[in-house]
This record gives sequence, C-alpha cells and structure tokens, in this order.
Amino acid sequence: MTVANNQTWRFYSDANFKGTSFIVRPGQTANAGNFGRTISSFRALKSFRALK
Repeated sequence: MTVANNQTWRFYSDANFKGTSFIVRPGQTANAGNFGRTISSFRALKSFRALK
C-alpha cells in the first residue's frame, strides 16, 4: 500500500480500531503482506505524536 497524501494512516486487524496495527506514513510504500487481508478498520492520525 502507498500513502499519496499528507496523512499518516494506521490500519487495524479488528473492528473499532483494535487488534494488531500497521502504520503507513506520507509518501511511504509498505507491503502489508498477510496483514493486508485482515484489515478491518483504519484511521488518519493527526500528528506523529499519536504514534507514541
């Protein structure tokens, strides 16, 4: 997956933003592998502080 905007996105394996998460930053291309098949929810993060 590739993020083509200025947002950082966090993808979750479970509904309601729970479970294992995977972060993709702006301009980054990432191979989610098998995790990509389990994505159930996702959201944009407002700032990099949210990554801590």
